[in-house]
Amino acid sequence: MADDHETLIFLHVPKAGGNSFLDFLVPNFQDESRFDVSAGLRYVERLEELAALPKEELRKLGFIYGHLPFGVHESLPQMFHYITVLRDPIDRILSHYYFVKEQRKHPLHEAVVSQKMSVADYVQSGLSGELNNGMVRLICGRPESDSLRGHAPCQPDDLQQATENLKTHFSIIGLLEEMHATQQLVARRMGWAEKEPVRRNQTKARKSISSLRKRDREAIISNNDLDLQLYAWARERFRHQCQAEGIVLAADSESSEPSGFAPLRICKRFLFPARR
Repeated sequence: MADDHETLIFLHVPKAGGNSFLDFLVPNFQDESRFDVSAGLRYVERLEELAALPKEELRKLGFIYGHLPFGVHESLPQMFHYITVLRDPIDRILSHYYFVKEQRKHPLHEAVVSQKMSVADYVQSGLSGELNNGMVRLICGRPESDSLRGHAPCQPDDLQQATENLKTHFSIIGLLEEMHATQQLVARRMGWAEKEPVRRNQTKARKSISSLRKRDREAIISNNDLDLQLYAWARERFRHQCQAEGIVLAADSESSEPSGFAPLRICKRFLFPARR
């Protein structure tokens, strides 16, 4: 393949609707052109395997995806684009908590249940970096703190770096709360068929944000202040991208009925120039 072959990299933020989004993305790529970093839940090993692939094998990859940190593109000899889906940080942490309580095979399940942890207890436990600015950690791409290769505290400039990475290397930053619009946006930029989104891995026993106790809410906010700022910035950018494509957001629609699809616009390129 020529070096102008482009690779799509999906940075899957935990508990941000990534599995549902993959149902939309994966069918658009041949099996041999995909590389799943999350396969076997061996994230670090899979990242190392990816980096060790010969250049001729890397050039064949059209789609790299999974729980991965920003920076995997550094191994690629070809052009690339990132996409991701973010989620309201308070809602993401709440979902994380109830998911762990519900899944007996989850590594953190026993600690949470046996110690009868509240949401605040869980967030403040230090059990996982995903509970402390987990989106910024992955997107800033600092190995010491990305929750996969390291769990060091976030640094003051991690938010700035994460925002800069989103601006420079991410063609689309979707929102779980606007999954229909997110898929429409990707489809129109990529020239793919638009589909109704289907939610997977939904936690059944979780409570709503409105039911959160003050202590729990404050614990989430204090431990995810950088994620809250990143999400606010990404939400505005998403809104502008959808407006440019004539996509109506669920938050702006007074009707529960889905809006009509505009004709697909076939594009070989994303919003930003491809990066090497």
